[in-house]
Amino acid sequence: MLKDAKWISCQKEIETPCVIRRFNRRGAVSAKIAVTGLGFFELSLNGKKVCSDFFVPAQSDYICRRLDRLTYPISGSFRHRIYYLEYDITECMVPGENFLEILLGNGWFRQTKRIAEGELSFGDSLMCIYEIELAFQDGSREFIRSDGNETCVASYITECNLFLGEVHDMRLCEAPCRKEIPVRTADAFDSEKIELTRQTCPPDRVTESIVPRLISDNGCSKIYDAGENLSGAVGLFMDGAPGDKATVRFAEELDGDGKLDFSSSGGGYVCSDGRRQIQTDVFISDGKPHRFFPKFVWHAFRFFEITSDAPVSCITVEKIHCDIAVTSGFDSDSE
Repeated sequence: MLKDAKWISCQKEIETPCVIRRFNRRGAVSAKIAVTGLGFFELSLNGKKVCSDFFVPAQSDYICRRLDRLTYPISGSFRHRIYYLEYDITECMVPGENFLEILLGNGWFRQTKRIAEGELSFGDSLMCIYEIELAFQDGSREFIRSDGNETCVASYITECNLFLGEVHDMRLCEAPCRKEIPVRTADAFDSEKIELTRQTCPPDRVTESIVPRLISDNGCSKIYDAGENLSGAVGLFMDGAPGDKATVRFAEELDGDGKLDFSSSGGGYVCSDGRRQIQTDVFISDGKPHRFFPKFVWHAFRFFEITSDAPVSCITVEKIHCDIAVTSGFDSDSE
């Protein structure tokens, strides 16, 4: 699949673009899609997420990049592979016109903030490719492929960085902010040297939800304990006034005063924009109630601090990792 589809890219100035394609069901009885995005993507159809996968596609050496700009330069040549995923979208379709959205996040593909390892980015524009297969009652098939006729909008995610976190500004969801602009085909993208391969490894998913324990409240901020060191993120509900902000910071340890200690989670590094590398998610209200949760980042932490202009509730820690079955375990009576 995808051999006749075209890679499409969005303006590099857009931090987290959303690619839009409208298509007609034309009486199809079933449909599936092959799709991928660089760095990460989230797929929705008619406003509904198609799946619960996180951080897809799986990381690979996507395309050729400058290896002499790394802190420890590499010489040699490599093969390049990009994974795509397939989803059945029949249940998400509606009669008549359907509305496909592919939200793109930087992931590992466009990584410009952390510079301790040098210049890590593969490219400066996020991209995607897809192919929809419609199946009809008489056994015929029809294909809808990415071709440059899509549009894109700048999403409400104004910062998306694996090492620093995400910023969600829900005020940007209003219609005047969602101006659709043309995409372009990635003509300079040398796809002939890329292996497009179906992803068969299990994706990352939320595997457990934890209610954290409040351990500190000084009135301005609250510190919580998830009870274990984990990979994942924090979700919360906020119903504030327009512009109200909730900030969540993450750490693996506490210092002697019971405050977050960032030393073991990269806090000693300075990023390209001069900030210390502190895992932080920021959620900004549009005056409506929302459940906030990051899309394209995860954090390594046990403790986290919430500072908010408005009351927050329903705080949960969502563990995220590769969704594979537990096949063995270990217990010991020795500490």
